[in-house]
Amino acid sequence: MNCKVVVSDGHNTSTFFVDKGTNLQKAILKNGFLISSPCGGRGTCGNCKAVVSGEVSDITDTEKRKLLKTELSSGIRLTCQVTVLGDTAVHIEQEKSANIQIEGLEYNVELSPLARRVNISLSAASLENSKDDARRILQSLGEEKLKFLPEVYSKVSNVVNGEKQDLVITCTDETIIDVNVNTVEASDYGFAVDIGTTTIVGYLVDLYTGKIEETISEINDQSYYGADVLSRISYGRENPHGNDILHAKLTSQISRMLKKIIEKKGISRDDVCCISFAGNTIMMHFLMGLNPFRISVSPFTPVTTDSLICFAEDLGIDYHPKCPVYLLPSISGYVGADITAGMLACSLTDKDKIQLMVDIGTNGEMVLSKNGELLCCSVAAGPAFEGAKIRCGVGGIEGAIDKISFEDGKFKVHTLWNKKPIGICGSGLIDAISVLVENYIVDETGRFTEPDEWKPEAQCLKDRLITVNGEKAFNIVDDIYICQQDVREVQLAKAAIYAGIITLLKHQNVDYDEVDIVWLAGGFGNKLNKESAVSIGMLPKKLLTKIRSAGNTSGIGAVMSLLSKECRRRCDTIKSRAKYLELSALPGFNDTFIEAMVFEE
Repeated sequence: MNCKVVVSDGHNTSTFFVDKGTNLQKAILKNGFLISSPCGGRGTCGNCKAVVSGEVSDITDTEKRKLLKTELSSGIRLTCQVTVLGDTAVHIEQEKSANIQIEGLEYNVELSPLARRVNISLSAASLENSKDDARRILQSLGEEKLKFLPEVYSKVSNVVNGEKQDLVITCTDETIIDVNVNTVEASDYGFAVDIGTTTIVGYLVDLYTGKIEETISEINDQSYYGADVLSRISYGRENPHGNDILHAKLTSQISRMLKKIIEKKGISRDDVCCISFAGNTIMMHFLMGLNPFRISVSPFTPVTTDSLICFAEDLGIDYHPKCPVYLLPSISGYVGADITAGMLACSLTDKDKIQLMVDIGTNGEMVLSKNGELLCCSVAAGPAFEGAKIRCGVGGIEGAIDKISFEDGKFKVHTLWNKKPIGICGSGLIDAISVLVENYIVDETGRFTEPDEWKPEAQCLKDRLITVNGEKAFNIVDDIYICQQDVREVQLAKAAIYAGIITLLKHQNVDYDEVDIVWLAGGFGNKLNKESAVSIGMLPKKLLTKIRSAGNTSGIGAVMSLLSKECRRRCDTIKSRAKYLELSALPGFNDTFIEAMVFEE
């Protein structure tokens, strides 16, 4: 370890030593700094930029393709392409605030939370009432069938003094998990967590009122090991203890978020009685410390998809060890607990309506509900809609271009938080492609055309047609542009979504006019301009008037299941009724997908 590396992000600086020949990105991640790496260090996304100086390897051909000449001349490198050869200094731009979808549909449930605290008045022991302490506690509760966790007996022996006492008992429907002296009246809370591939959202829920009291959201720390789940599976497989690292990253972040939200609310650490989790199947595997590798290869088999009730210590969550935890069930390897939660939140078990739910992300999951029958599928949309594999793509962070329009000769862009543009996120990307297609700047095959082929009103934009590294591109603003490869990435993604929807409808013999509601789930669905999505052929035109944004259905479903025994039962019912349709095995799906690649004139 003879090479000194100094890393700074403007606020924190760290110095460490590595062997000569070490990959710079791996060294940065290993030593506690986070740097965007959507492609998992393969050099395909171009996002792991940092200013690098010192003794390092030469600029690679990949960097020459991915970085602008002005970036290269200012010392910017792709850290995944850099090998440390001697003492090195690295400056990473600090992470910007992210626009994370928190809100969702309203809910109304009958309260029967996963765990609760019950105040009791324990009578004094006497010769006339000499039953053991545990039995007298059960009698005072009126729940004599409850069982004590074995370790709680030790707590009883130290808390119960034989005199008349006011106690607070923490219990689930089956088990007493804690006993304390009741010193002050306090509300009971639960913590519901939506573990997204890109983001994590936590909800602090009052178990007496059922209301969400506080929320917390962060970029998933795992995202620095790859934007999509397959990249993370590869990381886990290719690196020593890789899966352990990814599990620890996830559980430590959740523990930190729980601590933050407790401090923000100003409540006691013991006031959170229970936790629930929803996420895609692979994220749920990482949460449980399971190896998800077999989900990535045919026949795509998970270790388990069942719901689970366990304790915080079983998952490595740094909280009360015996805090009860509920994990929602998944449907298959690629239709996870987040979709189960979405079906719960959107009431897809309603037999009186035909409903379609579409969750658009790296994978596009969709569910068609007809007469209460649930048919699910998943398509590989790719990470384009989350900013990855797009030359100037970024996530939903401050300065991201999220809206683009061209009307009456005026080309307009809008950025999150109205900050200076730094890149283009998924919703802005869809708007941009819609503008290009509608004005014949891009033809039906996805090829950039010459300005004399454009609509007359678009001639004022011809100076925006530029060449970047020998490739045609359309300049959006400053150094932000859409290149030919970006268009191809969108074509692949939008075709997958469209083909999945069409296949589900055909398989269930449902016509467009029979569909009552199309729910767009998740943050991307909430920001998406549905007219733009229809314009590029991502969503069927005949469903336009039926599209509704559902917000964070995974998070709201996690909240509902935390609060209600009936909702937990419904989750298991959803799992038992939902059928998974493997699209790759269906004759005709590939033809539908290829046809959907084309932009309609």
